[in-house]
Amino acid sequence: GGHSSDPGDEQDSIQQSSSRFETTSGIGSTSSGGGGPQVVIENEDGEEFDPLMDDEDIEQIHFNELPGDSDSGPRSSLDQPQQTTYVPKVEVHIENESEGETSLDQNSSIIWQILNQLRAGIDLSHISLPVTFFEPQSLLQRFSNYYYHCDILEESISQNDPFLRMLSVIKFYLSGFYKKPKGIKKPFNPVLGEIYRCCWQHKNNSKTFFIAECVSHHPPIFSYHVTNREIGFSLSSTIHSSTKYYGNSLAAIFSGNLHVLLHERNESYIFEIPYMLIRGILVGRMSLEYAGKVKATCEKTGYSAELNFQVKPLLGSAEKYMEKIDGKVKFGKKAVASFDGKYTGEVLWSKIGSKLPEETDQILWKVDETTMSQRLPCFVPSDSDMMDNESSRTWQHAAAAMLNDDIETADREKQTVEDRERQKARHRKNLGVEHTPVYFEQVKDAEKSLFLYKYRDERPWDTSNDLSQYEANGVISTHTKITTPPVRSVNPVPRTSSTIHSKKTADHPRTDRPESPASRRSGSKLDCDSSDDGGNLNATGTSSSVKKSSHALYKESKESLRVLENSLKDLKNEMKVLSESLEKKPRQDCWTTRQVVQIIGVSSFALVLISNLFSRYSTEKL
Repeated sequence: GGHSSDPGDEQDSIQQSSSRFETTSGIGSTSSGGGGPQVVIENEDGEEFDPLMDDEDIEQIHFNELPGDSDSGPRSSLDQPQQTTYVPKVEVHIENESEGETSLDQNSSIIWQILNQLRAGIDLSHISLPVTFFEPQSLLQRFSNYYYHCDILEESISQNDPFLRMLSVIKFYLSGFYKKPKGIKKPFNPVLGEIYRCCWQHKNNSKTFFIAECVSHHPPIFSYHVTNREIGFSLSSTIHSSTKYYGNSLAAIFSGNLHVLLHERNESYIFEIPYMLIRGILVGRMSLEYAGKVKATCEKTGYSAELNFQVKPLLGSAEKYMEKIDGKVKFGKKAVASFDGKYTGEVLWSKIGSKLPEETDQILWKVDETTMSQRLPCFVPSDSDMMDNESSRTWQHAAAAMLNDDIETADREKQTVEDRERQKARHRKNLGVEHTPVYFEQVKDAEKSLFLYKYRDERPWDTSNDLSQYEANGVISTHTKITTPPVRSVNPVPRTSSTIHSKKTADHPRTDRPESPASRRSGSKLDCDSSDDGGNLNATGTSSSVKKSSHALYKESKESLRVLENSLKDLKNEMKVLSESLEKKPRQDCWTTRQVVQIIGVSSFALVLISNLFSRYSTEKL
């Protein structure tokens, strides 16, 4: 026996394995049934124990751990692996005025503390927010809030109809958005190397394990992995966090995908992630809502979906659009079903063109008292098993002070954590050492930095060999009768239509990159041949098409530079007008709303052109 995460662990001899057991009184040598020969093994103390005991006798055995053998894993089919002790999680509720909103008086001091730090060209990710803006938990802990209803995936796996299975996975996806903090609260920014672990207990006593790690701090990148092999699903995601300021609103953009894998059906569902929009920063009531259009695809079944998280309009009824979602389910390019409603209330779906009652206005997702009572119980590592870089331990003093309304102490503890991390960063820089994630590894040839869990296992559950899934020191493993190597996908990146493809699709999953505008016009195709040294890029187009592509890029770059030059001239003229206004008018009257908007608009347009130009040049150069 063994566990799947350590396939190379050698078996001890029978006599060494037997020394790990200490038999209780009443359990001794027994004979095998049918009058067969008696099998008795002695341990180092001379005590006898029978390996052919029944299940009742096995339960009476005490397991002793040998010194220095805690990380070697189980050595016998009767051996119990070392695992983390989990205790019930204490849910923290932050009472405030209303869900997702806050009052004007509450945020006035927050805003002025932020504005005092604003300088021309400053990166918003470097702004230190006051502690009153935070909730007493880390962003890694916030990610786990999306999976209190992961048992819905059990329904998805058992659904034989691919269309209904797609709807069930969408239902699971929507189940994570209704749990938002009271008021406008931001979680703590995880420090580099910070991790968070938890698990949920299912009705069949299996556990869904969650582990997250901050793999990069500048830029902020977070990765997490969720798995329950016994039920048959796993989830993974790498999120690139960024912030954009739009005057009276602030958007927290989570760039990345959620990859949902159903093991037994070998189906991958890839969801995009909406951004979070905070409105009313300067004027009006502050509100927090999800926004944006996201896509979901399942390449194997051919089904896809488009979900539109609507935002509250500037004019009109806010209640009508607040927390509202609508979308369509497609098979290929044809829409076959639609759904709409509120992800914090009720979402209904209907099959397009059908008048059958069972296919019209059916409940896809509903939040009520029954739904709240069906939330899976969550457990976290005990204090004795908690690591020093765990989120709960990193922010424990700041969180405790916030819960006690001791803002001064909370702010001081938050600053202590941030200063300690800056000191570690300076120390690594002086030594010339880069941080390496502990539990996640970076995938090569990905369009963006993608990190996958090192110890993931995507094998379907084998009832004849797999005994239980457990977690120890951040490593999620399976206790098995016979040591079995894990099955791991290489790169769960959605495929897109492109002329770049891999010749060895059987051995290396394809990672498609979008073609450049120049190559799309020239009609040339590029074949990327996978190899150990990264592959060679071979152009199959003719030399004339390459010249045409280069000429088209030159013309496009020249045109972009011309537009950029005109935009900069306009910006210079606007600054000249503003300078003249400063001389003629009092300072408080010269900055009109229109002028500020024009400056922001022209500057943003210029930056977009520059970014677009260099992006196209880099793509063509590659």
